[in-house]
Amino acid sequence: MTDLTILLIQEQSFGQLYYLLQFLSWGLLPLKTLKEKDFDIILADASFSNISWKENDRLLNIVGQCLAKGGHFFCRAFVCRPLKPVDPKDIVEAYRRTGKWRDLKYDLRFRVAPAWSKKWYDRRTYESRWKYSFKYVEEIYKKGILSREEYDSINKERHDLISVFPPVKEWEDLLKKHFFIMKETRAKTYTHTLFMPIYVLRPKP
Repeated sequence: MTDLTILLIQEQSFGQLYYLLQFLSWGLLPLKTLKEKDFDIILADASFSNISWKENDRLLNIVGQCLAKGGHFFCRAFVCRPLKPVDPKDIVEAYRRTGKWRDLKYDLRFRVAPAWSKKWYDRRTYESRWKYSFKYVEEIYKKGILSREEYDSINKERHDLISVFPPVKEWEDLLKKHFFIMKETRAKTYTHTLFMPIYVLRPKP
C-alpha cells in the first residue's frame, strides 16, 4: 500500500485565522517550508470563503504547487447562486419534519432573505456579513413563524463573521486558472447545498 501525504486547509472556528498544517499561518508561511509537489491529496472545506477574494487566487496557486504529480485537490466552497425566493414558512415546515435546525440559517440566508442585496452583499469583494442572517431569523421568530425553542436552537450559533461568496462562474473560472475540474457535486440532503459545491480537481502542468 502506498503512503499518502495529505494537507488539510482548515480554519480556527470563529477566530478569522486560517492555517496550513499544525496551525501554521498559510499567509505568512514561505512556500519553501512545504516541499513542493509533496502532497498526494489536499482537502479544503469552505476555507476559501474565509479569506478575501484576492487571496483566493494566491492560495489556489500555493495548493497547485504543493500537489504531487497525479495528486488531487478536494474542495468545498460557498458560491453565490441566486434562486427564486421561497416562503420562509415552507422552509420552516420542511425543517420541522427533520428536526435538523442547525442548517436552517443557511436555507433562510440563501433561499429567502435577500442574501445578495446591497445590504448583505458587496458585489465588488463578494463579501457578506452573517449577522444579517441571524437578524432575519430574529424577524421571522417575532412574526411567529419559529417557536422559541426553534429560535434558540439556531441563535446559539450567532456570530458576525464575514464570508466570501463569489458568483459560481467567477469561482469556477478561478479554479480553471490553476486546475482541471474533474468532478463537481454536492451533498443533496438540503437545498442550500446548491451554494456549497464540492470539486475534485487536478493541477494544471
